[in-house]
Amino acid sequence: MSFVCGGSWKFQSGCLEELTEFAKHQFALNRQHPDGSTERDHLESVERQTGRRPSALDGPPLPYDIAHVWLWFNDLSAARGNNGWGPNALNYQDMAAWMMLTGTIVRPQEISAILMLDRLWMSEQAKATAAARKAKG
Repeated sequence: MSFVCGGSWKFQSGCLEELTEFAKHQFALNRQHPDGSTERDHLESVERQTGRRPSALDGPPLPYDIAHVWLWFNDLSAARGNNGWGPNALNYQDMAAWMMLTGTIVRPQEISAILMLDRLWMSEQAKATAAARKAKG
């Protein structure tokens, strides 16, 4: 898949790849441990205690040209439903309602990017759930 980068609506794969790498790093930092804390919490605690910033806190930068897609994804994700077994994936109906309520105009390529981010997020949630089950025995 490709995405816009560099202020042009010509699609370039590098920009979406940068967003993907940024998102993977953020999702990994936000992964919850069985005690309810996140990986980010643990690393920031190390930083506070030692005065040294763990390199794992510093990941790829958010690509400026498509930062809005990341913000939109987070906005949609914060309102996602739950089916009793875990979080629901975002869907077109969720996005259509969000666009209508916020007045946001989203291009088809941006919708694809949001759905790609959601697949990554759901995958990270599945890993966290599996780790929690394994920790419980």
